[in-house]
This record gives sequence, C-alpha cells and structure tokens, in this order.
Amino acid sequence: MAMLFKLPDQRGTACSRIFVGCVAASLLATSGGAHALFGKYMPLSLSGNVAYNYSYFTTGEAESETTALTGTINAVGYVWYPWFVTTSAALTLGVSNTETITSSSDTTSSSGSLGLSVFPHSRFPFSLNYSLSDSRIDSFSDATRTSGDSHYTVSRFTLRQQYEGRGSRRSIGSRTSLWYSTTDFDSQSTRSESESMGFDYKIRLVPHNFTVSASRSTSNASDSPLKPLTDVASISHTYTPDSDLGMTNLATTVKIDDGTGTSESTISQISSNFFWRPEHRAVNVNGGVRVSESETVSSGGNTEQKSLNTNLGLSYRLTRRMNMGASMSLGSTDNGSTQSLSTSQTARINYNSRQSQIVGFVYNWQLGVNASNSDTRTDNGISETSTSIQTTGMQLGHRVNRRWRPGKGSSVSLDLSQAGSASKSTENDELSRGISHGAGMSWNRRSRSGAMYGNLTVSDSRTYSQQDSEFQHVNASISQDVIINRLSNFAGTVSYTESRQKIVSDVPGASSTGLSRFANANFSYRHDRPLGVYNMNFTSRLTGSKVLHGFNPETLWDWDNRIRYRLGLLDTSLSLRIIESAGGRASKTLYFRATRSF
Repeated sequence: MAMLFKLPDQRGTACSRIFVGCVAASLLATSGGAHALFGKYMPLSLSGNVAYNYSYFTTGEAESETTALTGTINAVGYVWYPWFVTTSAALTLGVSNTETITSSSDTTSSSGSLGLSVFPHSRFPFSLNYSLSDSRIDSFSDATRTSGDSHYTVSRFTLRQQYEGRGSRRSIGSRTSLWYSTTDFDSQSTRSESESMGFDYKIRLVPHNFTVSASRSTSNASDSPLKPLTDVASISHTYTPDSDLGMTNLATTVKIDDGTGTSESTISQISSNFFWRPEHRAVNVNGGVRVSESETVSSGGNTEQKSLNTNLGLSYRLTRRMNMGASMSLGSTDNGSTQSLSTSQTARINYNSRQSQIVGFVYNWQLGVNASNSDTRTDNGISETSTSIQTTGMQLGHRVNRRWRPGKGSSVSLDLSQAGSASKSTENDELSRGISHGAGMSWNRRSRSGAMYGNLTVSDSRTYSQQDSEFQHVNASISQDVIINRLSNFAGTVSYTESRQKIVSDVPGASSTGLSRFANANFSYRHDRPLGVYNMNFTSRLTGSKVLHGFNPETLWDWDNRIRYRLGLLDTSLSLRIIESAGGRASKTLYFRATRSF
C-alpha cells in the first residue's frame, strides 16, 4: 500500500505534465477562450472528464498496484450552419503506473478522433472519420535487472458517401452507400495495413425489398510477403405482401486469394425460403432450397464440390385438439469422384385432451404418433452403397396440477406428470422404450415487508433399448426478499441440486454410474443512503457454491462490496472484492475511481 501515489520517475513525470497541461487547456476551453477564438466561424460545444483510477490486487504472495490518470475532451460543432457541415472531435490522454513485487511498468497513452459530415440532413450526406492512438510502455524487472520499452500506434481512416433517391410515395425509395476504410498498425517489431472498400444499394418497392452489396478487403504485414485478397458480393430479395405470406431470396459469392498466387477459392450459393401462415386457416406451409458450389484452384490441383438441399413442411389443424404435420427433405452432394443422395420423410399426429376437473385437480393427457423414412445412396466411382431406415414411434403422457391459497398473499401449487414412449426402427430389431415421471411443488408468500419463494422439483427418466439408462434429478431452492425500510432491502437464495445417471451395457466394463451434488447460495444487500448521506448508495453481494460429491469437493466464495457517491459533476466509486477458490486460495481486489465531468 506504500506504492499508492507513486508515479513514473522520468517519462511518467513528463507525461503527467502533459496530462496537467491537457486538463488546463480543457478548463481554458470551458472558460470561453476557445469560444471567443472559434465561435465566430465554427460554434463549438465542449464536454469531457478527468478521471483518477487506483487498483490493488493480491493473491497468495503476489500483489500488484496500478495508478492511472486520464483526461478526455469532446467537441461538437458546425461550420456556417448545422445543415452545411457538422464536426466532432475527441482527445484522450492518460498515464498509468503498475507495480508488482518483482517488476514495474509505466504506460503513456493518447488517442484522438476527428469526424466531419457534409450536408448531414440531406439526401446525399458525406462523412469522414479519422482516429489515432499511441501507446508507450516502459518496464523494469527487479529480478533480472533488465528494462525495456514498447511502442505502437493504430490509425483508422474512413470515408462514406450516401445517396437517398427521391421517391414519389412512401412505399418507394432507394439508398446507395459507398465506403472506404483503412487501418494501420505500427510497432517496433512489425507494421501492418488493412484496406477495405465497398458499396450497398437498397431499393424498396413495397412489398418488395432488394439489396445489392459488394466489398473488397486486403491486408499486408511488413514481416510477410503475402497480401491476401477477399471479394464478397451478394444480392438479397424479400417479398412480404402481408403477414401471412413471405419469401426471402439470397445469392452470395466469396472469392479468396491467399496472396501467394498459387491458391484461389470461390464459394457461391443461392437460397430461397418461403412461408405461408394464413391467420384464419388451419394450414401452415414452409419450405426452402439452397444450392452451393465451392472451387479451389491451387498448384497442387483443383477441387470442386457442389451440393443441393431442399425441404418442405406442412402442418394442419384437424380439430381444436388434434394437429398433424408432414415434412420432407432432399440433399445431394457431388465431391469430385463421390456423389451422394439422401432423402427423408416424416409424418406426425398429436392430440391434446380437454382439461378436466377431478376433486379440485386439473387433468389432461396427450398422445403423439410419428413415422419417418430415410434413404441414403453413395457412389464413389468404384462401388455403390445404399441404406434405408424406417422408424415408427408413439408418445403418451398425462399431467395433473392444482393450486391452493392457504392464506392472504400466499399460494401453494403441485404439478405431477408421467410420460411414456416407444419406437421401432428397421435398423434395430429391439423395441426402444422410455418412461419418465416428474413432480414439482412451489410455494410463495407476499406481504408488505417482502416475499418468500420455495420450489422443489423431482424427475426420473428411464430408457430401455440395446443400452439401458436411468437419470434422476432433484432441485430445491428457497428465496427471500426483505424490505427493511424505504432505503434498504435484502435478498437471499439458497439452492441444492443432485443428479444421478446410470448406464447399463451388455459389454463388460461399459456400464457406468455418475453422481453430482451441488449447493449454491446468493445474498445481497442494498442501501440508497448509508450514514444518512444523500446521493450515496452501497451494495454488498455474497455468492457461495460448493460441490458436495467427488474426490476433490470444491468451494467458491465471492464477496463484492461497492460504494458510489455523486455530487454534482463529481462521481466516485469504491469497491472491495474478495474471492476464495478451491483449496482456500483467496484473492483481494481494491478499486477506486473518481471522475469529474465538465
């Protein structure tokens, strides 16, 4: 803690002077000097902040301490009139010092940005944005008695021109956008540059919408002779005459050159999807088709792959309680000397019974029947293989639930369910069966002083096929919300979860049993006026979790305390966080921040 206000000795001192100068300049700007100088030609609106940050971290025998100062100035304005040219600028300067037991480092950072928009409210606005950041780090190691420094800069430059067509009606319009962007990274060891450009064209002819876009991006680095190039082009179309019918069409192509001149890849695809969901009819239809092709040309040979995928789905409401559905799909792949074709068809019928009242309980049941068929054929030029699988299945379940109100503001609910399933496939001679049971109970009580919630769920599911399995799950939780007074409240949750899974196999040594138990607790406290101080609030959160079953049970505690105080344009915050992980290893973090805005 003795390092609390220690600043860099040489460069850090100089940077601190620069930082103080920046703050002084910002105060001068807000005092009206800048307005007097530029206000006649370019009215400005200035804002910004000055911030001080301190953090201290310790875990075991390691500790670190960081002190940082940052200052930011933002300016927005216009030239002549706001509709002619608008401007924006930002400048951020910062210095920081980090000390550990064996090393220290000083960091100086600066960043600035400039934005310019010509005719911002017209149909043809033009914008220019430029940003530059500079970071320098000086480090020293007490263990090796060595020092070093690193320096890197990042600059970004973006141009964008838009044009919005004049439409005779609100349902007709178009917009064109052209853009260019470049990013430069420069450090002591390497330098890289990336460049991208493109355009977007959108036209709206209700109920149609069209979008055409294309872009090109490239990059290069000083330590590599490669200059990869990527071109992307796409066309999209949507047709939505109303909420019942819709269609989307998309065509894209991507061309990638790895920069060596020996390999080039092209990926293209066309897709179309539609839906028809009439509001007052019992039928819904949806479907789609996608065609894709990829080709790679290289010195080692050419490879080409083509694929086709289609799907169609139909659902129909026979009655208010019965629904049916059917779907089909087809897919083909051509990969050089290997071709494959796969098809599938499915059909299902579901029935939900009416809810019945039995001795105060609400009861209903469900039934589902399904059937599917899939065929796959593969030809590699030497031999041909084909498989066909048919599957039928049935699901039957029922459920009963009830709610009681034992008192004012309290309720208890009970939910019981049971479901069974059976399926038969030509791929497996054995009938697969499954059965599951579930039970849940919840309780809640509300009053003017808060609320309490309780929940318990138990489930058991078993499957019987070539490999039998069992799974049981139990979860219990209780939560309490307490309103202490109009300024403070307390909340807490405690939960317990246990799961057991057992797999039985005829293969010796393949059976297994797994068990997991987990407990969790979460408590929080909040006060909006601690010690009677206005604009101050305090929050404390304690979270604990423990693995109760295993060779190495793990325990985790996390205690986070935060105080925030605001007075006018001054905002301060202080936090203390303690984390204890497995093995009793604890880490502590102290963080303080003060920000003065103007």
